[in-house]
Order: sequence, then C-alpha cells, then structure tokens
Amino acid sequence: MNIFACTTICSPRLFGVGSSRCWAFFHNYDKAEEYIFGNYGDLHECDNDYAVIEETEEGPFYAINEWWFKWNNLIEKYERCGKPDFSNGVLNWGAG
Repeated sequence: MNIFACTTICSPRLFGVGSSRCWAFFHNYDKAEEYIFGNYGDLHECDNDYAVIEETEEGPFYAINEWWFKWNNLIEKYERCGKPDFSNGVLNWGAG
C-alpha cells in the first residue's frame, strides 16, 4: 500500500528554500489532497507558500509521484500549481 506524504515549503528566499516540514501521511491520495485544500493544522503558517504531496511505496522514502500546490492569499487556500523552479532536481521533500 502506498503512502502519500503532505509537506509544506517556505517561500523561496534569495538562496533557495527556507525550510520544509512533513505534516502528515495518508494511504489515500484523496485524503491527502483534502488535508492540503483544508489547510488542516494551519499548514500555511504565514509563509508556507507551497505544499507538495509525494507518493512513495513502503520502505525507504523515494517519491514516485508528486503533486504541487501554491497558497492563494485572496481566497486563503492552496490551489494546484506546476512544479516550482526552485524544486527542479529535488526529490523527497517529505523525507526531511
């Protein structure tokens, strides 16, 4: 059974990314997406402008799929987005 890890990432700073935090994991993508869209646990926390759901299999954490979200200040919710440039070449945000 696969795991879907929900991780937030601070807005990119001058030299890359501030920090990231894996908040939760689920065995179902729909539940992970609901967690992101619902901003459960205050995922945004003022400056976590990006969130990613990474799918991995049991065992060592290695993302086999990823879905990206960006915070929209106007509606105060995460929305789907493309993979941000700062993340190119980076895998396994949820592994820490």
